[in-house]
Amino acid sequence: MSNVGDIYMQAEMFVGKDPDGFVRWYCSDYVDLNPRESKTITVDLAWTPWAFSPQLHIVGMRGIPEKLKTDIDAIDEISFCSRYAITNNQFTIDNVSAVGKLEVRETTYGMYEYRNGSEE
Repeated sequence: MSNVGDIYMQAEMFVGKDPDGFVRWYCSDYVDLNPRESKTITVDLAWTPWAFSPQLHIVGMRGIPEKLKTDIDAIDEISFCSRYAITNNQFTIDNVSAVGKLEVRETTYGMYEYRNGSEE
């Protein structure tokens, strides 16, 4: 992203929808941009470089290692905004791409295999 305006700004990128008010917050990141400055924003879609398949169902926690932050197959939007802006900001977006590869690991621990939140 590039700040093409004359004042400092924070530019933020959101990936996916926000079904419960928290997922979107976790699937975002921002950069601080001085006037005429450009930086890359990177949004990780999992808490770690790997994810379990199927996903573990753990109640009461969101930031779980090996958990996806959102349903990757259901991502249908990416949005950008000026974070905490009190005046109009001007920015441009260039070269949006998906990069990297997430390692998928089996959902198996010791003698129990977890599927959809139940022990089998």
